[in-house]
Amino acid sequence: MNPLLVLLSVAVAAAQESFILDGVDHDLDYANAGAFGARHVPIVEQNFQMMQDGANRWNFESADGTGRWEEAAPAWTGAGVRGGYGYAGEDGPVAVSYVADKYGFQPTGNAIHPDIVRAVALQVAKAKEEPEGMWDERGFPVFGFHHHYSDY
Repeated sequence: MNPLLVLLSVAVAAAQESFILDGVDHDLDYANAGAFGARHVPIVEQNFQMMQDGANRWNFESADGTGRWEEAAPAWTGAGVRGGYGYAGEDGPVAVSYVADKYGFQPTGNAIHPDIVRAVALQVAKAKEEPEGMWDERGFPVFGFHHHYSDY
């Protein structure tokens, strides 16, 4: 084998290891936030619950107030997912909540552009006009997507 190739491979591997482990004060082998100029923020709360029917809820919050939560119902109920997240942005606190159900993804909050809010309202209105029963219990179209777009 070519000694130069072996030497080059060892040098590249050593450089990658020092980058990945630089500043790590724990024994996990992945790049920490410090390697990218950020500071470590501890998680102060973290929960996860899985119910027998398939529903689940989880959340976390870090010491700087960043957090995320979500509640999901089993797909067969049609209830979908509710959730939200928040963090301290450059222009002040950011808080976003959302619903994702048979009418689509519907975000609201101070970080969502008004044009998106209007587009979501139109999306929901159009989805409510669709006849019931076009979707199976998993949320897939009964006739497939080609049914509506066969004229194109």
